[in-house]
Amino acid sequence: MHLETCTACRKRINILRRLSYLVADEELAYIETPAEKNRKKENRQKIRLWTFVSVAACIALMIGISFYRHTIRESEDTVSIQKTYMNQRSKADETVATAEMLFPDKEVISLSAGTPLAFMWNRKANYKLIVRYGNQTIAETAGFGDSYTLAAKKMEGFSVLNWTLSIEGEEFKGQINIEK
Repeated sequence: MHLETCTACRKRINILRRLSYLVADEELAYIETPAEKNRKKENRQKIRLWTFVSVAACIALMIGISFYRHTIRESEDTVSIQKTYMNQRSKADETVATAEMLFPDKEVISLSAGTPLAFMWNRKANYKLIVRYGNQTIAETAGFGDSYTLAAKKMEGFSVLNWTLSIEGEEFKGQINIEK
């Protein structure tokens, strides 16, 4: 076609096209050269590539954040939760209102210095926790819930702590050995 090869005529048609937009004449259309068509095609491919790269970067970022949060949570969490043997009962004696300690799972546990300790039990209930070093009270708290985390900062400088946790009339006791 003549317009694809003639620059002067193409310029005139493009000027008329611009004017047609002003007067809303849709009969005159912009005529693209093969080079312009190729440029548009390349731009679409670049946009697709950047879209793919952006989506991949977002996915990588989300995975990274999830891994980071998981790592932080693992470092803050204590040993895996296990059913306690501190207060054994037969199945016939258990009732819905009975609280069962899930962690600490032994009467004596050892923690590395700087590790928080999460106390957990099997249902939401009123609780009271007292942590002592000898006769000195290190922490005393009460509330309603199914867990309480004793901050590592409260245990700093001590080697052996004793704790008592009362959960709606049930009393659990134990010892924390802090290893440096």
